[in-house]
Amino acid sequence: MAAPLAPTDHVVVDGVALLKIVNHCEQAQSGYEQPQGVMLGMVNSLEKSLEVTNCFPIPPLQPQEDQQKYEEKLYKYQMDMMRNYRHVNIDSLVVGFYQSAYFGTFVTSAFLESLYEYQENVQESIVLVYDPLKTSQGFLSLRAFRLTTESFAMMGTEDFSSESLRDTKMTFERLFEELPICFRNSSLVNGLLCELEERNPLRTDCHFLDIGTSSVLEKSVRLLMNAGEDFIKETNGQINYLRQYNRTIQMRNQYVSRREEENGKRKQRGEPPLPEEDLSRQFKLPPAPSRQTTLLTSSQVTRYSRQLNEFAAQSLAKLFAIQSLQQK
Repeated sequence: MAAPLAPTDHVVVDGVALLKIVNHCEQAQSGYEQPQGVMLGMVNSLEKSLEVTNCFPIPPLQPQEDQQKYEEKLYKYQMDMMRNYRHVNIDSLVVGFYQSAYFGTFVTSAFLESLYEYQENVQESIVLVYDPLKTSQGFLSLRAFRLTTESFAMMGTEDFSSESLRDTKMTFERLFEELPICFRNSSLVNGLLCELEERNPLRTDCHFLDIGTSSVLEKSVRLLMNAGEDFIKETNGQINYLRQYNRTIQMRNQYVSRREEENGKRKQRGEPPLPEEDLSRQFKLPPAPSRQTTLLTSSQVTRYSRQLNEFAAQSLAKLFAIQSLQQK
């Protein structure tokens, strides 16, 4: 059953929660798993917003740790953290999770399942995706996503067949919904920031026209190429399925035609017709592959392309600006 349309249309993140997310993702960069954490907050129905007021990190799975024991320990850890926040009168409603992702690489089946589980409990739940690499270049990269009503319904039925996609008109562009983010601080924090700005003014010697971006551009192109190869593999698998399906249908039709022709001859000779046979057992149709991976790969390719387009546009703008300065 599909979840009703969530009433929230934007996300409000407190400064404390934002600093905790950035600090955790920056400190856990050396791990083999992407750092993740649970977000706490509240749903503001009057302003139609989802407020993220606090968060806490999720301890990663160790290489030699048992999966079942890890899940039990993780559940107890989350319950204890939420209980402690509730005791000190801090919002303890789970409103989603956050995770780190380099170059926007986060669209996976595990990501989809995790987001579905959170939205199944609280339909307004979201995920915040933080990019440490882009943030280190001076651009805070924090984006909020949630499943659309159509994708949530498909995750509930676990039916990602071609027929289901055709009936629901589901495409990779309607897999996720991105929400705008607003940042909020208390009056005391705003006063502190103003005082710090007066004591430590912003630097004016920053290299805003730095065009040494070949490494980032190369990495983005490589990721796009890898995602394109994955998409080609999924497409070839679908083509092989259709070829095998059509071949089986053709063989069954030919067999039925031969039996009808043989029964016609037997009827002319006054002989009884051939006994009925179960054609579904004799000509088994191949199982239809799930199109979930195809949707995820298509969505990831689109995000890589848009990111590359945005990055290239900024680099070209800097290049033309430097060219004009050199001519003068």
